[in-house]
Amino acid sequence: MINLNVQMQVIGLVLALMIIIMNSTRKKIGLMADFSFELLSVSVAVSIIFDIWSVYTINKVNDRRISEDLNMFVCKTYIVSLTLVAAMAFFYTLTEIYGGAVLKRSGLFGYLLLEMLAIPAIYVLPLEFHVDVRSIYSYGYATDIGAAVGLVYLVLSCVYIVIFRKKIDHSRINAIAIFCLAMTIAAVFQNFNRIHLIASVTVAIGMVYIYLRLEDPSSYTDKDTETFNIKALVKYLDGIYSEGKQVSLMNLNLAGSRFFKDVYGDDVFHKLMKSLVTYLEGSKKRAVFNTEEMDFIIVFDGNASFENEVFAIRQDLMSLWSIDTIKVELNPTIITFPKENIPYTSADDVISTLRFFATEMKENGRKDYMVIGPNDIKEKEQKDLLENMLLEAMENNNIEVFYQPIYDLRTGKIFGAEALARVRNANGEFIVNDDIIPVAERSGIILRMGFRIFEGVCRFVSENPLKKLKIKKITVNLSSAQCIQRNFADDMIELMKMYDLDGSNFIFEITQSSVSLSKESLMRNLYRLSSYGVEIASDQFGKKMGGFEELTALPISMVKIDREVLRTCFSEDSGEMEKAGFALVALIKKMGKKVAAVGVEDEHMVDELKKVKVHYVQGRFMSDAVDEETFVKLCKGEVKKNEQG
Repeated sequence: MINLNVQMQVIGLVLALMIIIMNSTRKKIGLMADFSFELLSVSVAVSIIFDIWSVYTINKVNDRRISEDLNMFVCKTYIVSLTLVAAMAFFYTLTEIYGGAVLKRSGLFGYLLLEMLAIPAIYVLPLEFHVDVRSIYSYGYATDIGAAVGLVYLVLSCVYIVIFRKKIDHSRINAIAIFCLAMTIAAVFQNFNRIHLIASVTVAIGMVYIYLRLEDPSSYTDKDTETFNIKALVKYLDGIYSEGKQVSLMNLNLAGSRFFKDVYGDDVFHKLMKSLVTYLEGSKKRAVFNTEEMDFIIVFDGNASFENEVFAIRQDLMSLWSIDTIKVELNPTIITFPKENIPYTSADDVISTLRFFATEMKENGRKDYMVIGPNDIKEKEQKDLLENMLLEAMENNNIEVFYQPIYDLRTGKIFGAEALARVRNANGEFIVNDDIIPVAERSGIILRMGFRIFEGVCRFVSENPLKKLKIKKITVNLSSAQCIQRNFADDMIELMKMYDLDGSNFIFEITQSSVSLSKESLMRNLYRLSSYGVEIASDQFGKKMGGFEELTALPISMVKIDREVLRTCFSEDSGEMEKAGFALVALIKKMGKKVAAVGVEDEHMVDELKKVKVHYVQGRFMSDAVDEETFVKLCKGEVKKNEQG
C-alpha cells in the first residue's frame, strides 16, 4: 500500500511539473494572474516533493539511516507547504477579483498574517508518526494547525467567489471553486483515511483542470497569427485598469487588402499576417491583439511616445509590404484612442468604443485615419442613449406606425402611403432624431423593430382593406440588416399569410447600401418576395454614385428619387441642372420603371415634376406623415391634405 501511495504521489508530481513546463513556455500577457498561477503551480510541485520525501524519511528514520531532526524538518515543511498551497489558491482567487490591484485593495497582507503565524507554530508544535505495513503518516498538533490554516484559506476562497461572483467569469468561478472543493474533500478524506494518501495527486489534478480551463494558451491566442486574441485583450485591459494605470490604443484594420487572400491563396496570406504580427510586436512598449481577421488592436505602454509610435507604424504600413517576391498595398485604416481621451476604466467600454468608430468610418466613408477625441465620445454616448431609448420603446410597445401619403401626380389622388416608424420616449413624447434607423441597424434592434413595424402595417391593412380606402399600395422600408437575413422573405410572407394578405398590397423599398452588402442573400429574398406579388422599389436613388446596375439585376418596378436630387434638379434655382433631372427621369422610365419623387417641397417642384411626367410624389408639401386614424380620413376625403391637424 505504501508503494502504491508513493506511485500516486509521483504521478501527481509529474502532472505538476508538466503544468509548470507548459506554463513557462506559453505566451503570457504579463498580468498579476499569470504571476499568481506560477506561484500556485510551483507551490503544488514543492508540496508534492516534500510529500514524497516525508514518506521516505519516516521510513528511513525507523531504520536509523536518517536523523530524527531531518525527518521532523521534512515532515513539518511538507505541512507548511500544504498551507502555502491553500494560501496561493486564495491569492489566485483574489487576483481573479482584483486583478493587478490585488496587493492594494484585497487586504491580502492581513490574510497572509495567518500564514506567517502558522509557519513557526508548525515548526514548534510536536509531531508524531505512525508506521505499519499498510500505512504511514504523521499526526499531532502541528498537523492539526496545518489542516486548520489550509481549511481557512480554502473557505475564504469559496466565500470570496460567492461574494464577488458577478465580477468573475462564470467558467473561472467553476474552475477555482472545483479546485478548492477538491482540496477540501481530499483533506477531509485524508483526515479519516490515513491508508490512502491522495492529497498530492488530487491537488495536481486540480492544477491541470485550472490550467486547461483558465490558463490554456490556446484560449488566449489566435491560431493563425499566433498572437493574443480578443479574450486576452479583455483580460489584459481589465488588469491594467484595475491597477489604476492608463494606456493608449490603436485599432488597425487591413480589410482594404482582403483581395490579397483571394489572389494569392491562404498560405501566402498567413505569411503576410505573421509578418505583420512580427513587425507590430517588435517593440516591448506595445501589446498586439488579433481581434478578428485582418483587424488588430494594439495597446501602448502608458509611458510610450504614442504619437511617434503611431506615426512610424502608419508610415511603414502605407508603404508596399513584401512577402516573398510579392509586394502588396495594405491600405490600412487606423483609429487611435489616446489615453488622455479615454474616460473609461472597463475593457468592454474601450473595445466597444473602438468598434463603434470603426463601423462609423466604414459606413460614413470617413478617411482612413481618425483620432477619437472628447467630441467623438459625446457623439457615441448620445447614440448609446438613443439605443437604450429604442430598447425601452421596444419593450414598452412605444413604436408606432405613421403613414405619409404618396400622390399620383397624374390624377392628384392618393396612390398609397409610406409606412414610417415613430418612437416615443418614456414620457410619451416622440423622439425626433435622424440617427434612429442607423443606430437601430448598428445595434441589431432593426431586425425586431422592422418585423414589428411590418406586423403593424399588416394589421392596419387587414382592418382597412386598401380597396375600401381607394388606394393601391403601402410601401415599407427595408434595412440593410433585414435584406441579408437568410429567412427574411419567408418570415415576411408568413406574416402576410397570418393576416390573410397577398403581396400585391405592398411595395418594399431597398437602398443602394443594401445592395452592396450581400447580393446573393438580397437577390434570393427579393425574388422570393416578388414571386409572392410584392413590388420592389429602389429608395434614395441618386444619393450615391451608380445605382443603374441594380435596376436591371433586381426585380425593381419603382424608383424613388432622393430629395437631394430634387433640390438640385427641380428647384427654382436649378438652372442647367434641370436638364440633368429631366434626362434622369427619362432614362429610368425608358427602363420600364415607375418614378416617384420623395421630398417635394413646393408648388414649383410639383410643376417641374409634372413636366417630366413623374408618376408619384411624396413630401411634406403634399402631406406630413400621419397616424392611422388620420390617414384613413385622408383616404376617405374626410380630411384634406395639409389640413390634418
